[in-house]
Amino acid sequence: MNNQEQSVRRIYEFFADICKIPHPSFHCEQIRKHIEHTAMIHGLEYREDAAGNVRLDRKNSIYSQAIALQAHMDMVPQSTDPDFDFTVQPIEIETVNGILQSKNQKTTLGADNGIGMATALTAMIDEDLKDIPLCAIFTVDEESGMHGAKNIDQAFLECKAIINLDSETWGDIIIGCAGGMRLESKIPMQQQPLPANCRFGVKVSCKGLKGGHSGVDIHLNRGNAILIMLDFISESCAKVSTIKGGTLPNAIPRSAEFTGAVSDFERFKKFAEEYSLKIRKEFDTFDDFAIEVELLDRPPEYCIENFGHTALFLKSTRYGVVAENECRGCVATSNNFATLRGDTNSLDLLISIRSISNIDRANLTRTMAEHYAKIGGENIITEGCPVWESTTSADFLNMLSDTFRELFDRECEIKYIHAGLECGYFQSKTENIPIVSFGPTIHNPHSPSERFELATLKDFYEFLSKVLQNILKK
Repeated sequence: MNNQEQSVRRIYEFFADICKIPHPSFHCEQIRKHIEHTAMIHGLEYREDAAGNVRLDRKNSIYSQAIALQAHMDMVPQSTDPDFDFTVQPIEIETVNGILQSKNQKTTLGADNGIGMATALTAMIDEDLKDIPLCAIFTVDEESGMHGAKNIDQAFLECKAIINLDSETWGDIIIGCAGGMRLESKIPMQQQPLPANCRFGVKVSCKGLKGGHSGVDIHLNRGNAILIMLDFISESCAKVSTIKGGTLPNAIPRSAEFTGAVSDFERFKKFAEEYSLKIRKEFDTFDDFAIEVELLDRPPEYCIENFGHTALFLKSTRYGVVAENECRGCVATSNNFATLRGDTNSLDLLISIRSISNIDRANLTRTMAEHYAKIGGENIITEGCPVWESTTSADFLNMLSDTFRELFDRECEIKYIHAGLECGYFQSKTENIPIVSFGPTIHNPHSPSERFELATLKDFYEFLSKVLQNILKK
């Protein structure tokens, strides 16, 4: 086994160890201890800042001259099993036809960004890279608002260049990303007694959507469970008592459900079957997609007044892709109806908004807030990650392109991505140093369908190693 093959094998082994350690957002304590232990074994210096971020350096290296390999410690917790507890249970993994995934695709894999962490750790102890000044920066809680990057110790960013390892399409070099905002709205509802003719209590569930990343997958025709359920309610005339859907702002909702009542159960059940067929034709769903109807022992006593009209109003604005940008090579502006919780007192909803333009991001957020305010919505707007437009020099980017071409006899793509990367925060806190992002191929992040193409790992690491050598020469 040559050194390159050994390094690729080591990345896999580091990642397999990471999968055994619970590390969803806000639960990075165990993974942090694992990094500290790894640093101690391999003679690396370990530093931790007040925010919980970690920087590893080779001993006796010049701190400010190191090239930083950066990844985040947390993962997005999504599972097909509602009882799966990401704070205590490990991720079981399997390889199927060259694809690494969670066992039976039960949970998110965590390749986003576990592969980035594993790669950085491997490079730090790679004998072939021992003469290159390297450091590894691991941030906390990226997936839940980039709290680590936002509050990182300025000293951690004293380095010669930053290579972010959180991109998910091999062959793309990312030099910019969308900024985000979150809009929470609390909308008052009115309670009314259930109509006398609604004798059948029902629980209705929307299952079998693919979900995915609310940025990079937003343009794919996968369907949003909340919007599908709102449409179903408005067409079926069901009375609704409670409703919920979605889990996280950065994940396209895969499931939603409501409880309520109907006047004719068999007719309602048939409508649900016909509606399911329509959705399977309209969206890219799993084959088992269905609107499932369960008969309750008794109907609820109360329902939400005129919820059918409310459902129509909520879905009347534009969701998903709002604008494209051909020059940037990605979606320009989007919003994700991320979560909805409601009962006969109020609805609580969360919208995740992204754009590569600060102006467009602000305008869409304001438009959405005004829309919900029309029905009494009390809105809270939270700033997300900043728009990132790299200031990396043309010479540096040309070096990346030339290196890629020399190694693989084809061109890479230098582009923007419709997702949030921590690079925007790093750029705002550093002098004018090169910052770019690239990585191996990961499909369907932020969903149980997440899959990692093992075949891209070798080329990715070979490219990273050569780029590091070329930076040293500059």
